[in-house]
Parts: sequence; structure tokens; C-alpha cells
Amino acid sequence: MPATCHRKQREEEESKTPRHTLNIGHRRSFHWNRVLVYDTEMRLLGTFASLAIFTGVLLAQPPDQSKKGPPPAAKNLQVLTEAELHSGLMQKYAAALGGNCLTCHVQGTGTRPDFASDDNPHKVIARNMIKMTKEINAKFPDGKEHVTCYTCHRGSHEPAMAPPPAEPKPAQ
Repeated sequence: MPATCHRKQREEEESKTPRHTLNIGHRRSFHWNRVLVYDTEMRLLGTFASLAIFTGVLLAQPPDQSKKGPPPAAKNLQVLTEAELHSGLMQKYAAALGGNCLTCHVQGTGTRPDFASDDNPHKVIARNMIKMTKEINAKFPDGKEHVTCYTCHRGSHEPAMAPPPAEPKPAQ
């Protein structure tokens, strides 16, 4: 077949093909509509699969029990009041002693300490220290808190019994 016949045949094929088809060489064409449909289907499939996995993960988690209802009433309060506990006083004690809840409380079942237990001897010592600071502060007529755990402990478990050693003066 002469070259002109091939060209005429190709032109006829091109005129018959829709606009969304791209001719690439002789007898090969790239159909955009097929790619677009396939691409859209794959995107939808991926979106639905991701959504299904995300929903499954959310439903598999147990509901958060800690946010239901009021906190349980405190037990075995001997020195502090309920209002003092909810004012963030325990966090101040933990910071003043450089520790955490388990510095004075024992580990309970689960993830929370057993706040009512007196098994840790540090809890009894802490009660006596709290009584001591309350008595000292009660003697001030202005009603302000002048003495705290931090006054002596300065962020460590053991109170500082003496000031830190003085830094040597540089020779002149």
C-alpha cells in the first residue's frame, strides 16, 4: 500500500474517534475515558476502604469510662479537705518534692494509685508535714501561706537541712 493510502486510512480513523481518545502511532490509541473511569473507581475504592478501616478502629476502642459522672468521693481524708484536693494541691506537693503520686501513695489495681491506702510510710510523714506547715501558717496574722513543702524540699525528696555551700570567690 502506498503511503498516501495509509495516511488517508489514519485520517478516516481519527475522524471517527471521539475527542477524548488520543491516537498514538498506527493502530494504537489511548482512551482517556477508560483511564478516567478506572482512576475514579480506584479513588472511590481507596476512599471507602480508608473510611471502613478508620470506622473499624474507632468502634474497636472501648468507651472512655473516666469522663462519665462525677469523680469518686475521696476516702481516708485525715488532714486535707475535699476542696483542697480538687484545687490542685496534690500537684503542688508532687512538684515541691520532685516526685509523682507514687512518692506518697501505693500503686493500686489498674493504672491509678490507691489513694486511700496508708501502706506507704511516706504518706504518714507527708501528713505530719502538712499539719506542721498549716500550724506555722496559722500563726501569721495576714492569713497568707508563708511556708510550703517547697520552702524546705526545693524539688527533692529530702529537705535541705543547710544552705548550699558558698561558691569560692575568685582571687583578685
